[in-house]
Amino acid sequence: MTSDRTLGNYLVEHGVIDCPENIKPYLDYVGIGAEFYSDHGGAYTLNGYVVRKTELPPQLQPRKPFREESLDEMLRLTLCTDHHVDYPLILPADEEYLSSVKKYLCIDEFAEAQIRDVRFKTPYIGQMIHAIECPSVEEYNEFAEALEAIWQTDGALLTYAAVLDAEQPDTLRRAYELLQDLDNYERVVEGTYEYGQQRLQELLELDHDEIAELDGYMDFERYGQDCMDNDHVIQTEFGLLRRFEPPFPEQSQTQQMKGL
Repeated sequence: MTSDRTLGNYLVEHGVIDCPENIKPYLDYVGIGAEFYSDHGGAYTLNGYVVRKTELPPQLQPRKPFREESLDEMLRLTLCTDHHVDYPLILPADEEYLSSVKKYLCIDEFAEAQIRDVRFKTPYIGQMIHAIECPSVEEYNEFAEALEAIWQTDGALLTYAAVLDAEQPDTLRRAYELLQDLDNYERVVEGTYEYGQQRLQELLELDHDEIAELDGYMDFERYGQDCMDNDHVIQTEFGLLRRFEPPFPEQSQTQQMKGL
C-alpha cells in the first residue's frame, strides 16, 4: 500500500469499513484512505504503508497466539524482538502455535529473537543443566517435549535429576540425549539388604517367595554391598545411581556411599 487509494481498498477488504458487497464499486477509496491516514498517522514508503500497531483498529490488531491448554508447561522462555519486549513463550508447543508466535512477533525465524530468560517448571532440573552454548527455541522445545513425556512417570524426574548430577552435561543437547536414554539408569531407593535381594533375584530369576525362603540363610546386606561395588553404584545429590551400559568408571568410586 503506497497511496490513499490502496490503503482505502485494504481497509474495506479487511472489514475496517463495513459495507455491503454491491456498494463497494461506488466507494471513495481515496477518501477512505486519506481519512485513515489523517487520523492515525504513519507514512507511505517504497515497501508499503507503515503505522504504529497501537494506531491500528481492532480488526487489524494482531491476535495473541493460542496455545493448546492440554499441554503442560515445562519451560517458559522470555523473548525480545524489535517489536516486542519480554514476550513469554511457553513450551512444549506444536508447529501451529510456534508459527503464530513468529507472526505475532513479526519475525521469520526464532533466531531473530533474543532469549532473555529461561524458567523450568522444575527449577532443580534447570540448575543442573549447565549449558554453555545458547540453545535455539527449537532445541528448547524438543527438550520440553521429552521432559513432558516422563512427567507423569513415577520417580522418573528424580532419576533424571540424579543422572544430571552424575553426568554433568554441559549442553542442552547432551541433557536431551540423557533424557532419551533414561532407561539406562536406575536410581537405587533401597539399602544394601534390599539391593542384594534384587540383584540375586535378577541373577537367578527367582520370584519374591523364593527370595523370601533364603532369608536367614544368606547375608543379603554384605552381598548387596558387594553388588553395589561391582555395579559401580555412585552417590548423587538425589540418591544412589547405577548406570547399566557402560557402568560408571572406577574413578567415580570416590562418590560411593560410605558406611552402608
